[in-house]
Amino acid sequence: MQVSVISDRDGLLSAAGEWTSLLEKSSGCAVSLTPEWTAAWWDNFGADNRMHLVVVRHGGALVGVAPMMEAAASYRGVHIRKITMMANGHSPVVEFVTDRAMDAEVQNAILSHLEALPGIDMIELPHLNDNGSACAPVLDYIKERGLRYGIKRGLESPYIPIDTDWETFFRSKHQKFRKAIRHKLNRAAKCGGVSVAKATIMGAADHAVEEMFSISGKSWKKKAGTDLLSDGNASGFYRSLCDALGPKGLISIWLLRKDSVPIAFEFHITHNGVVYPLRADYDESYADISPGSVLEYSIAKSLFEEARAREYYSCGHTYMYLLNWSKLTRKHVTIEIFSGNIRSTTLHIIEYKIIPCLRRLGMNKVLS
Repeated sequence: MQVSVISDRDGLLSAAGEWTSLLEKSSGCAVSLTPEWTAAWWDNFGADNRMHLVVVRHGGALVGVAPMMEAAASYRGVHIRKITMMANGHSPVVEFVTDRAMDAEVQNAILSHLEALPGIDMIELPHLNDNGSACAPVLDYIKERGLRYGIKRGLESPYIPIDTDWETFFRSKHQKFRKAIRHKLNRAAKCGGVSVAKATIMGAADHAVEEMFSISGKSWKKKAGTDLLSDGNASGFYRSLCDALGPKGLISIWLLRKDSVPIAFEFHITHNGVVYPLRADYDESYADISPGSVLEYSIAKSLFEEARAREYYSCGHTYMYLLNWSKLTRKHVTIEIFSGNIRSTTLHIIEYKIIPCLRRLGMNKVLS
């Protein structure tokens, strides 16, 4: 195995063709593992970090890609240098891209490279599917090497298999939930002027993108400063995705309107048969007609009737409104691997020995 590193955006883009071909041969062909997504993410969230994209070849062929970066961080108030995935809360799936025929070997080569990097206190692997192709080989490597590590629970995301007809699926939901949905639909219908439309996005200049930003700026997220009008990095990221993936026909925005005024949206990327609803907001001033629920119902019904995708992956937490639609979930974890220096060893003892002990003794208030 030959391991090299790409450290700039131009190098990332030069590897895009081979990377895309490798992704088709990997165990996890998710949109957030594509070079287009990674470039868009780096442009908007890379900030002062250093790109460290690990490339693995075998006999000249690309067999592994690990979109990593070096970053300064604070861990329990201590300054550390870590190497972590190019990912954050916008990333629905995080893992190494490897040829499925040699998953373990490639991952071992990547981890061995990361472990040998000088000046690194921690290797952080966030948001790994705990039943995915990445998690088990990582833990096997750690245990074989006798490394200090810890595992933290992460996002648990509901998903809906699209493997039956709409009526069968909807009838399988709890009667109380179906009744509540029908009540909301009837209430919206009585208000009049409510319509749902799907816009196929070709680029960031599309009018529906501006409508999406406008709705977000009137949502509850405005108060928290996390709406798309206030968060420049997030808005730039969505624009970049639209420009990179829109021309490939992968992006759509579902819009709910009241008297032609856009009041709710859901932003979708459809890739490899999976629908990723990356963002959904609604105008708070229309809360009385339950715009989010009306739009959810319309989208779910359409996805089942069209039957063009095999799965709707919520990208969200186990919120009750999502669990009403499906009890199936994927659990994620963050694996932290500590280096052998004194600082890292001490932090590992504090985080995974002392703090759990104090919590068992009921000292949560002290720790918070």
